[in-house]
Amino acid sequence: MDQPRDLRIRINLAGAAAVFALLLGGAAVWVAVIARDASTARLRAERTVTVKGSARERVVSDRAQWQIQVVGTGATLAAAYTPLDDALGRVRDFLGAQGFPAEAMALGAIGTTELRTRTDKGYETNAVEGYRLERWIAVGSADVERVATASGRITELLREGHQVVSRPPRFLFTQASEAKARIIGLATADARRRGEEIARQAGGRLGPVTGVASGPLQITEPDGEAGGGYGGTYDTDTIPKDLSVVVTATFEILPE
Repeated sequence: MDQPRDLRIRINLAGAAAVFALLLGGAAVWVAVIARDASTARLRAERTVTVKGSARERVVSDRAQWQIQVVGTGATLAAAYTPLDDALGRVRDFLGAQGFPAEAMALGAIGTTELRTRTDKGYETNAVEGYRLERWIAVGSADVERVATASGRITELLREGHQVVSRPPRFLFTQASEAKARIIGLATADARRRGEEIARQAGGRLGPVTGVASGPLQITEPDGEAGGGYGGTYDTDTIPKDLSVVVTATFEILPE
């Protein structure tokens, strides 16, 4: 038997209302779940602290590199080679007298430059008027103090008439990689001390570390300022040096 049309309409409306109520209830549940998860994440975020720690350590360079250039000039290659060879022999004698063994010296190849005549207005011509020969001597030694002393005395050869050019020695600390882990450990301990003070003032206690990010190892002159570059600073001018690093550490904060 067919139901009256108005009854069918009322039944359909009632069914639609029931479905809508179910959907609304489900949405409410999902909103509650999302709100709960957001609240939990917020509580977790509020229960951590991120602090910076730093450490600095004084070290002494353990390797020196030093370059010396000798030069000879003359109207011909043979004429230029004579003063070059004289200067080279004198530098070798000088280094030997300063206590450097022969194996501490390495000779580079001879570089040759043609010297061309110039016009009255200073323009270079194609006419060759002479030659300039140059050669580098590289000195490497673990006796950094000996290198520092010798580099200050080599100007004596200039007074003898030899064309000698001395570059400033480079003083290196070759144990930097091994020292980095120790310095990072000290900086992390410093960050923990700072975090403990913050947690105490907040009425809690510091929990385990959840993340540590380290900046580059800085090698500066004693009490020097570190550079802001990605790779850090590496001082090669001084024998004593400072190693330093800054870490950013995140810790949990636990109830007291």
